[in-house]
Amino acid sequence: MYNMRIFDCKGGYIMFGNFDNNFFGGTPIMSNNGTGISVSGNSIMTTDGKVYQLSGGILYGPNGTMSMNVKSMDEAVGIVTGLCGGKMF
Repeated sequence: MYNMRIFDCKGGYIMFGNFDNNFFGGTPIMSNNGTGISVSGNSIMTTDGKVYQLSGGILYGPNGTMSMNVKSMDEAVGIVTGLCGGKMF
């Protein structure tokens, strides 16, 4: 079992829950470039194989520090979603 959180940055909807191993964080956020984005703990994973970490207000990406003074996981997911072309509606 995993405790996952899924964020919808547009409407502020947050889904919390416990999911089994086959449930990759619920339905990922789909970005305009076709990348899925899921959240587990302080990690943000994309379906193109990139992992981002939020630690102490600093968002780390695959190439090092991406953003400082990140106030919440919502904001971090919004940053990653923006990097992937924005949220698909």
